[in-house]
Amino acid sequence: MALRRLQRGFKGRGLIEKVVENLKKELDGIPIIVEGKMDKKPLISLGFKNILAISGNTLYNTTEYISSEHKAVLILTDYDREGRKKAAILTKLLNHRGIKTLPRYRHLFRNVFGVIKIQDIDSLIKDTWL
Repeated sequence: MALRRLQRGFKGRGLIEKVVENLKKELDGIPIIVEGKMDKKPLISLGFKNILAISGNTLYNTTEYISSEHKAVLILTDYDREGRKKAAILTKLLNHRGIKTLPRYRHLFRNVFGVIKIQDIDSLIKDTWL
């Protein structure tokens, strides 16, 4: 699924809805790592499942859990400096253990929602869909 292909024929709300539906299908069963509880809320509202907040856990413990249970994961930390740093560390740790980290989907979320903080998707949902 390429963003450009989706943009043809879909604008605004329609594009976001179509991307979200496709992502839910493609990421079915794959855990999504976010930084905190506030980041889980909008993803749950969109219908995503298996969302893991890393706050309160070390990156090493998160890596241990993921590598014992899964073969792939989406790292959806914030797009600010701290979030990018956490994503880079997690990617390195998980890739070292043979876990796919799906960076393409991380970039797709950024491009579609245009937010820096994952929790800001919540206000976008309210403004666009309600």
